[in-house]
Amino acid sequence: MSESGSSHHVADLVTQLNGDGRVVADAPNERLGLTETPVMPRSCPPEFRRKVIDLVASGRKAAEVAQLLGISDRTIYVWRRQRLIDTGQLPGTTSSDLSELAAARKRLAELEAELAIHRRAAELLGEVTSPKGGSKPSA
Repeated sequence: MSESGSSHHVADLVTQLNGDGRVVADAPNERLGLTETPVMPRSCPPEFRRKVIDLVASGRKAAEVAQLLGISDRTIYVWRRQRLIDTGQLPGTTSSDLSELAAARKRLAELEAELAIHRRAAELLGEVTSPKGGSKPSA
């Protein structure tokens, strides 16, 4: 792929993945035939990550792709490493396991907050009982 064709491929990727076409001027991209880079969201969708990794795998330099897309080259290296883990080429925790763990941690935090509310309510009502003690017999 020629340098010009490759730049246009990245520009098409930016337009396609950015969705609404929001871009900001970025002078260093002019040397590659691009005059703008996207305003990236805080978290990138998996499809975007896959396409960025594919660009780097096709021979583009990670730093160049990162600059064009307005992301850190370190981010690309992290995404590429995670892809290797997900495909079993490197040892580590897969993306699906990480998402399950994050969901479990979120639920745990919710339950701990709920428990703290119930404990505080019990203190205010003067009926502090041990969770193992059970309920008081009725009279």
